[in-house]
Amino acid sequence: MNKKISLAIIVLILLIAGFFYWQANNSQPKNDQTDKGKLIEIFYLPHPPALAIVDKVEPIIAEFPNFKVIKYNFDDPASKDKVAEYNLVNHTPVAIFIGGKNSFTIDGKTVSLLNFPQGDSFIPSFEGGWTYKDLKNILNSLK
Repeated sequence: MNKKISLAIIVLILLIAGFFYWQANNSQPKNDQTDKGKLIEIFYLPHPPALAIVDKVEPIIAEFPNFKVIKYNFDDPASKDKVAEYNLVNHTPVAIFIGGKNSFTIDGKTVSLLNFPQGDSFIPSFEGGWTYKDLKNILNSLK
């Protein structure tokens, strides 16, 4: 067998093996923390009052390691598509989505994770209808 044909056969075998390896690793569903139900997305204005809220919710979320967190700064152009996806058009200091939702029913009441939590509002008109305890209860119910 001549060297060119041998080299061509080796390259062809490597390409075929590489294709099957790629196919096997990309065709199976991923069973990891990016599962939509286990994803927490935190949108925030990059100002100290809103950042303080993010700093306070992070330890609560850390108690639930099966959730993955992605944070989006409202002022970052890279967040533009996600902000539009969730139709966050109003001036919202903080918005938290869990599994693509931000409204949940806890103990018979509907809780939306928008704006500042109750009792921790920088501006009273931006106080939301949720508490840190509500967030923890929501996460407990979804774990």
